[in-house]
Amino acid sequence: MKVTGKHRGLAVLLLVLTMLSVSLMVTLTMHHRIFGLLKESHMQMTMTEEFWIAEGGLECVYGQLRNSGFVSHSCGLTACDIHLFAIPDGWVIHSTSGSVTVRKGFNTLENRWIRGSWNDL
Repeated sequence: MKVTGKHRGLAVLLLVLTMLSVSLMVTLTMHHRIFGLLKESHMQMTMTEEFWIAEGGLECVYGQLRNSGFVSHSCGLTACDIHLFAIPDGWVIHSTSGSVTVRKGFNTLENRWIRGSWNDL
C-alpha cells in the first residue's frame, strides 16, 4: 500500500508520536531505577553513620570501665543512647543510635568480652 498526499503527513506524525512515546517510557523507567538506587545509597550511608556513632559510644563506655572502673558523662556523645547493665560477672553495654543497637558483654574479673564482638549489629 502506497501512502500519498494527505496521508503522508499523517503517517509521519504517527511514526514520530510512536517514537516519542517509546522514548518517554524508557526515560521514565530509567528515572525510576536511578531514584531507587539513590534512595538505597542514602539509606546505606545513614545506617553506616548510625552504626559508627553507636560503636563510638560503646567503645567510650568500655574504655572508661576498663581504665577507671566507673562511667562518667565526659565522652560528649549526645547522638547515641547508652545503657549499662550489671550482670553477675561483669557488665552488658547497649549503645543505640537511630535504628542501630550495638550490644557487648564485658567480664570484669578477667577483663575480656563475654558476649558480642565489634562487628555485631
